[in-house]
Amino acid sequence: MVKTEYIKWPTGQVRKFVHDGFEAIEGIENIIGTIDGTHFILQNASQKEKYLYFMKKKRYALYCQGIVDNQASLSVMT
Repeated sequence: MVKTEYIKWPTGQVRKFVHDGFEAIEGIENIIGTIDGTHFILQNASQKEKYLYFMKKKRYALYCQGIVDNQASLSVMT
């Protein structure tokens, strides 16, 4: 479980700055981040709880998900 100290959503003036930045880029209101993810393919998985790394494409991988603000600064990574 990701603890709240790792998730830093923009608040106050920073939130307004990010909202305004996204609106200036695409004209869409009330956005505070964009999300994307990728898989890091593993040659070998840990022997302990190996099933946690097995994905539907029949290989082992770690999944990384990130959220960036209007200036492409990473604000959250899981």
